[in-house]
Amino acid sequence: MSKRTYKILRFDGGINNDADARDIGDNQFAELQNVAVDEMGKIIVLGDVQTQRKDLAGNITGQGNGLFACSTDHTGFLNDGVTPAAPGQTYYLVEDGNTIRGIGENGETATIACTIGDKGPAMYYVDGALRIADADVYDGGEVPVWRGYISPKTYCSPANDSIASVAEQWATQDSEIAGAFEVYQEATSLTYHCKNALMGNNGDSSPDFYNFNNGSVTTLDADYNGGATATGASGQRWGFCLEFDEDDDGNGTGTWMPTTTTRYKFYITTMYDNHTQESLPQLLQMWGSDLLHTDDDYDGATVQSELKFTNGETHNETGENIALYLAPVVKVNYNDGTLYNFGADAVGATTAVGNPRISGLRVYWASNEDGYTTLWQIFDIDFAKGTKVIGVDGAGGGSQGYSPWKEAGTVDHATINISTDNRWTNPPRFLQYDVLNGHSSGDIIKVDAYKASVVANRRVYLGNIKQDGVIHGDRMLKSPVNQFDKFPSINNIDVAIHDGDDIVALVEYADRILQFKKNTCYIINVSGNSEYLEAEHKFKGITNPGAACRTDYGVAWANQNGCYMYDGQQVTDLLEDQGMRKINQSTWSSFISAENFHRIGFNPFKRQLIVLNGTNDSTVLDNAYVYDMVTKSWTFSANMVADGETGSNFINDPVDGSLLIYNETGTEIDKWADTPASGAPAIVIATKDIDFGEPAVRKKLYKIYVTYKGDGSGITENYRTNGGTTDYGFTAGFGSVSVWTRLELKPSTTDANDIYSCQLRLTGTCATNFMINDITFVFRQKSIK
Repeated sequence: MSKRTYKILRFDGGINNDADARDIGDNQFAELQNVAVDEMGKIIVLGDVQTQRKDLAGNITGQGNGLFACSTDHTGFLNDGVTPAAPGQTYYLVEDGNTIRGIGENGETATIACTIGDKGPAMYYVDGALRIADADVYDGGEVPVWRGYISPKTYCSPANDSIASVAEQWATQDSEIAGAFEVYQEATSLTYHCKNALMGNNGDSSPDFYNFNNGSVTTLDADYNGGATATGASGQRWGFCLEFDEDDDGNGTGTWMPTTTTRYKFYITTMYDNHTQESLPQLLQMWGSDLLHTDDDYDGATVQSELKFTNGETHNETGENIALYLAPVVKVNYNDGTLYNFGADAVGATTAVGNPRISGLRVYWASNEDGYTTLWQIFDIDFAKGTKVIGVDGAGGGSQGYSPWKEAGTVDHATINISTDNRWTNPPRFLQYDVLNGHSSGDIIKVDAYKASVVANRRVYLGNIKQDGVIHGDRMLKSPVNQFDKFPSINNIDVAIHDGDDIVALVEYADRILQFKKNTCYIINVSGNSEYLEAEHKFKGITNPGAACRTDYGVAWANQNGCYMYDGQQVTDLLEDQGMRKINQSTWSSFISAENFHRIGFNPFKRQLIVLNGTNDSTVLDNAYVYDMVTKSWTFSANMVADGETGSNFINDPVDGSLLIYNETGTEIDKWADTPASGAPAIVIATKDIDFGEPAVRKKLYKIYVTYKGDGSGITENYRTNGGTTDYGFTAGFGSVSVWTRLELKPSTTDANDIYSCQLRLTGTCATNFMINDITFVFRQKSIK
């Protein structure tokens, strides 16, 4: 019979090591190592993630976390000594024990102090601020850290005079949205002198309650405002007073105190981040007018837990149906300077600055008529805009705009309030705390630690949390819309509880959140006002957060059972295609292992998934399977990363999308490059065991033509016959050529003269420019006997 040819012109099938080498597709390979088949009709050298992106020292303690990157609108994110300027840049962050070390695109370096356990950090960045939490919910518990941009502000400015200024800056603060004041306590005098929110009568015969720098030591004012009993220099206080005065005409002037048994409580909240996030209410320390009927001052009087109003100036007589005057007083700076001091811990230190996240206050009232359950807003105090009064007489029954600040003392003392002519005939019942915030005033809104976080639809979702000292491994918490640091306990999402499993990671895609536990993946629809479980996928969980990643196709993840992709509609096992498995199950399971070093990352340049080996074995830790999302093919890398033992996750560079991983040994962040860093990769190319369409007929193999270019002089060319493992050689081999060249491989022995099938095997090293365009087998089919 005449000679015939068998051509392999397409290689896009990739590896198929699940079926016998004779039964795989013509465009598939029994082995592929360190080569790629993503370019149609060519075999090329596979890239790797070993090219340095940034030099940065770190020590990742967790598994599958610790590397992060974010892009800012202003420089100075890492350096408090740098005045922020636009435009911003990209910053790369890596965990280093109880520190986050970072470097900017322009080389700016610094650290962010935080408390992180041996499970590493959990981080998210939204609206110009980074949040860092301890991912160890069992041993963690420190308040998560907030690092964010603060725009320049002028606070409390009457008649265009600057009372306090906040410089443009990057600030590090607690992420908790907490009340700024001391917790309510009963006392006959205030020993803290500051960080208190007070309420008392400021009628004609009472002390000058609003003066934060009164020198007298015989009144309550003195202890509070910095007199002889105070520590530190006088005037370095910040705080709040709510002054009140019953209408002089007394009973019958309004509807406060509808009965003589009515009592009131007044609360204050602290506003953060340009008035977008509100703390839980804190009870004001109140001194009622009834305490003034003996000495006309509050000296030695015990603070009251609830308040009654009196019959005008007749302070020893309980009022009934009265009208009320109220005026808030705020001090935000120290001495005669303009340094913003509100919220500072060291309130008496002249160099201390306040918490620049705090932008104002709100004041509420409640009564025993409903058991103090409903808090009604009466003041909204914005340090930049002024004070909004709610329900004041003449305001049409609702809220009016912000009234400008009015100087109450000297500018040096920066003591300011609004007009004392604000009269309330009726208690305002327009704005409720619960309605404004989406949670009750008694709810818990802070978290101690969390394992996972994701931002979706202007909310932050946390998973596997510790709240109020209690661990909820199955629970998700969501923030209110645009409030990224508040997590009301009422906003919990419990999909599956008490199943012996914990949440490992959360990933968002197409209005869905994929909640990964160790054994199960839950797909939660978050497109509406309430979340619901859309699908449950058993045995498709992950064991570390680095085992899942987001791509432009969907969410991909890997475990011992497979490698999966969710595209917004369905979950697909990428190890299978058209009913056939490509990677052998036992091979894959051993590759992933149970030792938790496996990671997955997305290379957008090639649209490839990189799955790192999970075995804690230095000889294989750098290995990876690579999946091409276009050709739906797999190949293998024996040297994908420089430090496979790292705890780092993969991330994508915000600048250009490059795939990044942290190289702890090399103290650097490495990126993907199409040209591998090794320079001479060790390749393996093993075609299918080809029977030329006639498995039962003997053939003679004459030669194999390979069209190639580049330097392949380090490659050993062999063939195997009849599905065996013995390698046979050829009389010629690859060289180094710069143009497409046809190599003729003739068998060097007679073993090719009587075969049923044969397989071409190319092993050894090659240059990074080596590539193959086509392979042709020349054979003759022998007669059938």
